[in-house]
Amino acid sequence: MVGMPSLQFRYPVPEEYVHKRARDEVFPTDLVSVGGDEMWAGVSWPSSHCFYRSAECGIDSYLVLETLRQLTILACHLHYGVDTSAHFVMSGLGVKFAQAAATGLPHPANVVVRLRGDRVRRTPAGALRGVRIKAEFYVGSMLFATGHGDALIVNERAYSKLRNGQTEKRHGGAPRYPGATVDPRSVGHSSESDVVLSATHTADIFTLSLDLNNVILFDHPLDHIAGMIPAEATRQVVRLLRAEPDAELTSAEFHYAAALEFDGEVTIHVELDGDRAAVRFIQADKLAVSGEVTFAHSARAGNVTESDDQATRVRFQSDRPELPLEERMSTSHEFAATDLLVL
Repeated sequence: MVGMPSLQFRYPVPEEYVHKRARDEVFPTDLVSVGGDEMWAGVSWPSSHCFYRSAECGIDSYLVLETLRQLTILACHLHYGVDTSAHFVMSGLGVKFAQAAATGLPHPANVVVRLRGDRVRRTPAGALRGVRIKAEFYVGSMLFATGHGDALIVNERAYSKLRNGQTEKRHGGAPRYPGATVDPRSVGHSSESDVVLSATHTADIFTLSLDLNNVILFDHPLDHIAGMIPAEATRQVVRLLRAEPDAELTSAEFHYAAALEFDGEVTIHVELDGDRAAVRFIQADKLAVSGEVTFAHSARAGNVTESDDQATRVRFQSDRPELPLEERMSTSHEFAATDLLVL
């Protein structure tokens, strides 16, 4: 593609640049600035995984959304110079898939992503305050998805005020199942740990149900429920109500008005209309997250079985070799047309 620099796909970027703890859950492999607010990124997706769909079986919408989250944070750190100690607040996340996405990707799934910063806001001193990172996902010359991630960057004082002082981090703990448990097979999974909702006595209302020991959904300590959880909960609600455990999101748009707290019930209100759904996540009688999605049936051939899941529950076995942080970044820069700001 015209203007695309050389990218490497062998080594993931350092974990702290995408706010992950496990190296094997880091999907971006490179990020190159090409001038102004323009960037290109390399992404390597796993050939098999205990949570995500295999690439050749069709695009896993949650995997793309998680990758978009990681790319948004990576761009803020490396392109815009945001310090790793800064607090990120997600205000929006969206994706739309092309029809070709349903047919799957070649293996291995090395993806090129064109990124552009939009709605850039800075402090009087010039530091980044907020940005929308727009993304175009390509395999070869095929554009299969577009999306955006919206981030606000705040200091410690502002973050504490925004969170009303509720900044105690949690990691692990007893599963919380406030309602009737949902069969994981009905929402496209094989482990109860992967189910993030429970049924209620009302057909279109669910409660958020979380296992904080899930190493994919809760990779590192947080002081609130991760912003990606509503996205997966929405996908599971659609699959359950449509009785189609293979259904995938074809577009999604989420808006975050407030953080979801670990303490206090979260109810999920759903309005289903054909192949569209609107969802609202309510906590303490206040709207925290809203979303609109479209979806379609997609065969999930090749997904892990329950026995496979138990064997790979820790994480998929990555074929990407381990390197020290400094070597990983310097290796990436050997392929870069423009050096990045390393924090």
